Amino acid sequence: MDAITQFITELGGTVAEIKPLGKRKLAYPIEHCSEGYYQLVFFKLKSTASPELENRMNISEEIIRYLLKVAE
Repeated sequence: MDAITQFITELGGTVAEIKPLGKRKLAYPIEHCSEGYYQLVFFKLKSTASPELENRMNISEEIIRYLLKVAE
């Protein structure tokens, strides 16, 4: 999580809040994992930088699934 929040700040964004939701059972197995640690991260980032963030999260071995939602 530290690497992702640092990358967000490097891209010119700000991290407002991180909510650890704990270890939970996944709805379906992903890469032979049945449980995962969920974290909710609220941040601001220019929309032009979001593809770079997605690429970084895709490369990360620790992140098996993510969801980015744009707030209006």
